[in-house]
Amino acid sequence: MNNFAKKNVNNKAVILGDYNTGLSEDAQGVPFYGMEFMRNLLDLGWIDTWRYTHGNFSGYSWYSTKGNGFRIDHVFASPILYEVILESYFSHQERMSKISDHSVLIVELAI
Repeated sequence: MNNFAKKNVNNKAVILGDYNTGLSEDAQGVPFYGMEFMRNLLDLGWIDTWRYTHGNFSGYSWYSTKGNGFRIDHVFASPILYEVILESYFSHQERMSKISDHSVLIVELAI
C-alpha cells in the first residue's frame, strides 16, 4: 500500500479498504496494531477523508463482540483531490441488518 502511495502521491488516486487497523483515536479499547502504516500515508500527504469531513468526531465502522467500536474501513485521497472531497460518511444500515459486520464507508467527490 505505501509503495503505491509514494508512486501516486501526485496523481488523482484513492486508497480504500478494510485495513483492520487505524489510529488510536479511532478505537475504543486496545489501540491498533500497525498504526504506523496509517501514519505513513498521512505523512506522505494523503488525506483521510473521514477526518477531513468530520474532524475529531469518532465514527466507527465495526464493533467487537465486547461492543467496542473501531474505524477500520478507510478511504485516503491523494493530495491533488483535496478540493473535490465533499463528504465521507458511514451507512450503518448494512451492519445493523446483518448484511455485513461492517458499516459501509461512502465518499463523495466533486469530479
